[in-house]
Amino acid sequence: GRPYNAFVARGNMGVPRKFSSRGYTVIPHDCLPWGEEPIEPDMYWAMGQQILRAARLCRKHPRLFPVYITNFSCGPDSFLNGYFKSIMGSKPALVLELDSHTADAGLDTRVEAFLDVVHNYLETGARQESGGQGRLRVSRTALQGGKMWVQTAEGRQVAMDDPEVHLLIPSMGYPGAELLAAAFRYVGVRASALPPAGERELRLGQGYASCKECLPLMLTLGSLMRYLEDHPAGQEQLVYFMPVASGPCRFGQYSVLMRDYIAARGLQNVSLLSLSAENGYAGFGNRLALRAWQAVVLADVLEEIRSEMLAAASDAAQAMAVFDSVCQRLAGALATQSWRHLRATLAAVARTLKTVPRSVPPHQVPRVALVGEIFARRDGFSRRHLVEWLAQRGIAARTAPVSEWLYYCDYLVKKGLAADVGWGDRLQTALQGPVKTAYERQIKRLLAASGWCQSQPLQLARVVGPGARVVSPRLTGETILTVGAALAEIIEEVAGVISLGPFGCMPSRMAQAIVAQRLGEVKPTVAREPELVREVLERHPSLPFLAIETDGNAFPQVVEARLEAFVLQVERLHQTILALRGGGHAG
Repeated sequence: GRPYNAFVARGNMGVPRKFSSRGYTVIPHDCLPWGEEPIEPDMYWAMGQQILRAARLCRKHPRLFPVYITNFSCGPDSFLNGYFKSIMGSKPALVLELDSHTADAGLDTRVEAFLDVVHNYLETGARQESGGQGRLRVSRTALQGGKMWVQTAEGRQVAMDDPEVHLLIPSMGYPGAELLAAAFRYVGVRASALPPAGERELRLGQGYASCKECLPLMLTLGSLMRYLEDHPAGQEQLVYFMPVASGPCRFGQYSVLMRDYIAARGLQNVSLLSLSAENGYAGFGNRLALRAWQAVVLADVLEEIRSEMLAAASDAAQAMAVFDSVCQRLAGALATQSWRHLRATLAAVARTLKTVPRSVPPHQVPRVALVGEIFARRDGFSRRHLVEWLAQRGIAARTAPVSEWLYYCDYLVKKGLAADVGWGDRLQTALQGPVKTAYERQIKRLLAASGWCQSQPLQLARVVGPGARVVSPRLTGETILTVGAALAEIIEEVAGVISLGPFGCMPSRMAQAIVAQRLGEVKPTVAREPELVREVLERHPSLPFLAIETDGNAFPQVVEARLEAFVLQVERLHQTILALRGGGHAG
């Protein structure tokens, strides 16, 4: 385990003494000669590398039996525990998840039971463990000669744009997956968007995972499992789109666990794909990269339009019918039209949206910022339809855009904060930056004519700047974005902030703690309307903020009660802002 819990008496609850008092030698794993053991692929946590390398040594040594001490709700260990057990195979190993409430008698029982298993193992004859070796060969994606191929289990090479290949896009909120699938179809790939995840996908994902991993992993894995259940294996080569990352978030381990699932189930015709400059954007270069960027920006704008319509349209059901037809039209345009023709389609779509009647003028609509973990805040099931719940009370949720994260990834490359980045990556990022910004400006300008969204392009510096005052930019990930967005938007753009994250998500918990302490403290120093901010803070020293963790189940009653109180705070703050901007006085 980690030194601060496995090697400290208060953290390990006396477990080492329980073994030594029974006559067994206890060796901390950092005293073992595991230096020659291989490092697990894609394991970017240094302590995770040590733990798994020590596990490999224990698996091979006939007299070493590992005891893995972890803590309740430890994010990295939610994945490491599974890798650890896979390495150990059938060799006895003990995992103890401890917290301050762990009963000592229960630990004694676990220790005694483990020692009995070890004795039986030794008496029956120790044997070399396979550690998960000998699985069936499965397909994989690989970049060769500047082109992405699917290397089949039989050894054939099939191009990504071959009709035999079927690319599946997991849903992360409607209509984002549909638009991204359309971008792939634009470059000749047979791509389909999976339907939004729900209860069935959650249960399927939980059935394979340990249920301690974060919610997005279980939903995306469950979506793949459901597709495979509903579509028995045929002749097509399935490729599941799953982005990768280099930490510190657990997101980078999703693809690792999914590859283990594919191999363990012997799914020979299923492989994974991510998009990056390193793989030439699936071998299709800038043509796919830019069309995918257009799809992301469009999805962000449509998310804003949908939320605004739900809260302010005269007839929400009729508005959603128009919205759905617009989404289908844009998906078809993305898959077939050049940029010049796509702009004309965007202008026509804006005119269609403009026909939807409003019940409330734009400036009178209360808005809240929905920030937090990128999947949870965009996926309808993960956020338990929070956007719709707020809209029923006349409040529009402004969900933090996915394009913000992609801009942030470019920022990390430019600043040299991203892992394994060379001069070529920096050059390509610098060249693509102005082009991406130009596309964003045009898309937002065209759709803003509908009257249902804003035209201002995203300014990452305005988000990262406030966040960097309290979070080091070297702590990469969504923490700085969540903090920065909350501090940058409150009062001037929104009347409240909701931070939503998966249960047990450490970056979300850090951001939520910081925002709760700093909301209303940093903002006046960066405000574009300092007089407004000062007067609002005088009247509302406690600004509306709510932190919510989601595990896929319905929000408990305590969260529902906090939401009701939050709505009252938002309405009061909104009325104060309206009065001050109108030159009047709030009651």
